[in-house]
Amino acid sequence: DDNDDPFSREMVRASGFEVLPKIPGLPPARYRRWGQTHYWTAQCFTRLTRIKNAMLEQAKDAGADLFLVDADVLVHPETVDHLRSLDAPIVSEVFWTLWQPETPYLPQVWEVHPGGFDSRKQITRLRTPGQYAVNGLGAATLIRHDALWAGVSFSPIPGLRMLGEDRPFCIRAAALGFPLLVDTVYPALHLYRDEILQDIALGRSGRWVDDRLTPAWEQEVEDWMRAAM
Repeated sequence: DDNDDPFSREMVRASGFEVLPKIPGLPPARYRRWGQTHYWTAQCFTRLTRIKNAMLEQAKDAGADLFLVDADVLVHPETVDHLRSLDAPIVSEVFWTLWQPETPYLPQVWEVHPGGFDSRKQITRLRTPGQYAVNGLGAATLIRHDALWAGVSFSPIPGLRMLGEDRPFCIRAAALGFPLLVDTVYPALHLYRDEILQDIALGRSGRWVDDRLTPAWEQEVEDWMRAAM
């Protein structure tokens, strides 16, 4: 329970699940979001890294698998059971986000650190339901107990200057010999901007992906990658 909103705290505590208390000594961090993007600071990442690492240790002690999902992500009710059925040590469910208003919709998985791709096909293939090997993932991730016990961690890697806790996790997992997989059978819904909530209110959440990943979107991806190279 790391909430600062009393209503959110009450929702968590009313869930019926065991609730972990706040981790003592966490550095303060202010997280801001607005219509353009979300603003992350080094302090935010430090705080999140400590929380996620504590979750890894809790799962290890319990002899359990661990499913980590960000607070602004909605997942299909079958997601966890489906990911477990894949028997992959580390697998994320895909979601798509307009990270910046001027970019096409992109997934939260990637091929080249930090957060890049080598080709348009690496992005557009994820529109088809299935499982795909990737080199980076996060935000809706199942971590099996064998990976937990091998020493995966969200801690920074000395000598690598990159913001974010997911990238060190992925690099460390790859170094330990664990492949990273993304599933696209039950795409999650990322509530990154307020207008996405309007889709839910209109009952369109089930069509959210199909409405956006159109042939016109594929051309946008092509143009975006050409401009970035």
